[in-house]
Amino acid sequence: MIKYERVIITPVSNVETMASAAVVIGSTGKNKRVTGITTEPTATISVVAYRDTESICDIDSEVFDAIGFAPLDCKLGVGEAFKVGLWSTSGTTAQDVTVQYEESD
Repeated sequence: MIKYERVIITPVSNVETMASAAVVIGSTGKNKRVTGITTEPTATISVVAYRDTESICDIDSEVFDAIGFAPLDCKLGVGEAFKVGLWSTSGTTAQDVTVQYEESD
């Protein structure tokens, strides 16, 4: 089953600003795999994502104008957390980030 989680992040200029909590967490009895990520295209913002402390992506948000969701393939084991954040070179406007993932038994 495909699911979506949305978080709102207010970036700080020239600092990586992470969501206050993990967006998706692996759990016992459920197979979870992050399959995509998107946000509103903005010239000064990049989206960053981590599986625990491992960097998964760092994407200039302008590409989302052309492709919608950036494809990812990030399987989560039990207790592993998928976290998202923003890097902004200017401004502190709140930005929605949506994560697409699959969940199965």
